[in-house]
Amino acid sequence: MIQELLYLIGEIFYPSRCLKCKKEITDRGVLCPVCRFMLHERRFFRGLDYECKFLDGFFIYYRYEGSMREALLQAKFFHRKSFVKKLAVEMENLSFSDLAGVWNLSEDTWVVPIPTDKNRAKARGFDLPQEVFHSWTTKEKLKWKLCLKRIKGSEPQFGLNQQARKKNVIGCWQVCEAVVGRHILLVDDIFTTGATMNEAARCLKEAGAAKVYAVALSGGKK
Repeated sequence: MIQELLYLIGEIFYPSRCLKCKKEITDRGVLCPVCRFMLHERRFFRGLDYECKFLDGFFIYYRYEGSMREALLQAKFFHRKSFVKKLAVEMENLSFSDLAGVWNLSEDTWVVPIPTDKNRAKARGFDLPQEVFHSWTTKEKLKWKLCLKRIKGSEPQFGLNQQARKKNVIGCWQVCEAVVGRHILLVDDIFTTGATMNEAARCLKEAGAAKVYAVALSGGKK
């Protein structure tokens, strides 16, 4: 509560500015409307497009470059909580109906965040996917489910090649809630090779989930 109050006071005396063009913005996000439009990806993919055979499809909201990349790096590696809040604002501009129309999803779809390595979450003071997507899930009136539990640590995926990324996340998660017949929407901050999402989807499919789709705040080339 105190941190939120301090953040609001800071916004009053030091208004947010677009990370790219530096113009003052009023929605507390990372980008102004013009720069946001330029970085929007809004693309649907099949899992097989990225050799992710357990994913029924995935959606990337922003390109992982420029100001979006900078904001994520500030949050992930410099533990800047102010950037986490701004990224959550950027996510809230997405409508679930846009995803539901393509993937034939219902309001009973479960939103499941990818659990961050415990040591990294502790060092940062937050779990980035949860912070970014929880408010979006609430706004869209969806079911937020922490049904994946991390049971093994891993190295940061940043800087690893595709094969190393796949090996790095094998056996990291365990399903801790009944998911038989469920439609799942996995959410994470970055989608690069898809190794993390695919391994999480494997766990969910083997536990009986009917369909597993994924949404990433940002993504780039493999």
